[in-house]
Amino acid sequence: MRLVIGLCAALAAASPAVAQSHSNCWLSSNGQLNQGANPTDAAVKDEMIALGQEFDIPFEIIAAIGYQESGIRQFASDGYLLHNQTECSGLYGGATSPNPPGLGMMQLTGGTAQSYSLTLLRTDWRYNLRAGVTVLAGKWNAQRSSSPAWMRPTLDANRHVLENWYLASWRYNGYVGNYGSYADKVFAHVQNRPGKLANIIPPGLNPTEPDVVITHFFGSSLGEAYAAEANGTWTCAHGTTYTGVVTLSTGSVATPPPPGPPPAPTGVYDRGPDDHEQGGMDVYCGHGAAGGGRSLAALALAALLALALRSARL
Repeated sequence: MRLVIGLCAALAAASPAVAQSHSNCWLSSNGQLNQGANPTDAAVKDEMIALGQEFDIPFEIIAAIGYQESGIRQFASDGYLLHNQTECSGLYGGATSPNPPGLGMMQLTGGTAQSYSLTLLRTDWRYNLRAGVTVLAGKWNAQRSSSPAWMRPTLDANRHVLENWYLASWRYNGYVGNYGSYADKVFAHVQNRPGKLANIIPPGLNPTEPDVVITHFFGSSLGEAYAAEANGTWTCAHGTTYTGVVTLSTGSVATPPPPGPPPAPTGVYDRGPDDHEQGGMDVYCGHGAAGGGRSLAALALAALLALALRSARL
């Protein structure tokens, strides 16, 4: 299933080959459809690694999101600014569409884009990339804040674990699409390295989707808070622990402290009505045997069931 997701997402991300100068273009009618040249893959990789170190984000996640959004391009094959043509045409026709439409490499749109310099988002790929990484850092903070307080130190100590960026990646897309479809594509890009990612992300990385490890992670279509440690311990919001494979960043984030035992839960986590982005749902992520441990056989069976459910959804 990961291969299917990867192939479909690669085709979707190949859209920058489509000419960006179109007849009903709101950007063009407002003199904002600028032209330019894309940076080299080496320059983009260096910038992503630097931003990963600055913001404490695995650069592999930054690169995969950039690929999903734009194929890691600021400009299309015709030299014009890469932008969301559906949103742009809607604005041109007077429809209620995000203003501005998705712009450039990281495709910030609407009110989010208006928080930054629209001119620089259109013309400067480094500025565009930094803005997108800033937004991603904010999504991490939002996800951290929505996690139970006892879990947050574990998340802080394991920002270099790629699996911990599943929900933040999904939030980058506004939680659009049920069952983590956007985040699945991001993880698939890390593994499959399509297009420009072959020159940016090193081979051999295969981040694990949380529903493969955590039973009933998708009890709701929006998933459940969890933390994965470098030692392979996964803990869900209700305090149940699991053992599963994790993938570490290849070195873009600050050196983390040695992994230790997870802090003891201070109480059962109940998602209340004020958790705005997850609909106020109380989602149980599964309870194992006494002490929260599960056998390898149980883990394997849970993984097969999760994959079968994912196949049925897709």
